[in-house]
Amino acid sequence: MVVEGGSVNNTVWEQDINVDPDSYYVFSLNITNLKNDSFDDFELVVNGVVIESFSTNSPCNWDKYQRLVY
Repeated sequence: MVVEGGSVNNTVWEQDINVDPDSYYVFSLNITNLKNDSFDDFELVVNGVVIESFSTNSPCNWDKYQRLVY
């Protein structure tokens, strides 16, 4: 997925999934910036709670983010 993050407070991807109660889940993503002169801020939100905040500030340098959620 390629995303232009220029607008404030836009949801770029959202999905409802069924989960098993009392279970752990790993949410992960890999992200990079394709422009040399910009950066964008993102949040990974689960059940209305921000579980990860990150910025894309290194062009073509892939970063992996992941969080364990109960």
